[in-house]
Amino acid sequence: MTIRRWVERNSLPVSAWEEAERVDKVLRAVDTRLDGKQAAAWSRKRHRRILNVVMKHAIRRRVLQTNPLPKGKESTAVAKTSNAVDSSPRGRSRRLSPRPATPWTSGP
Repeated sequence: MTIRRWVERNSLPVSAWEEAERVDKVLRAVDTRLDGKQAAAWSRKRHRRILNVVMKHAIRRRVLQTNPLPKGKESTAVAKTSNAVDSSPRGRSRRLSPRPATPWTSGP
């Protein structure tokens, strides 16, 4: 009984998952180590997978209507961009080659 009372005292109701701010706070906590640094990528991924399993279980039990966790990559994530040029043959075309007047088949 003591453990149950402690859990009830220190847990939020399931309705808290309907608040976007609370969900964001939980996801930040999952992504952070105890020392405040960002957790390793595999740890973050594993913890989020576990949360998704819990949410799916709650939906099956009809405790939640929908999964409150974001789908795919977060909209707040910074898009990765690259200024590098694709130097592979599949990435080239005659129009975009550095020497547009030189045919690809010509020799030195």
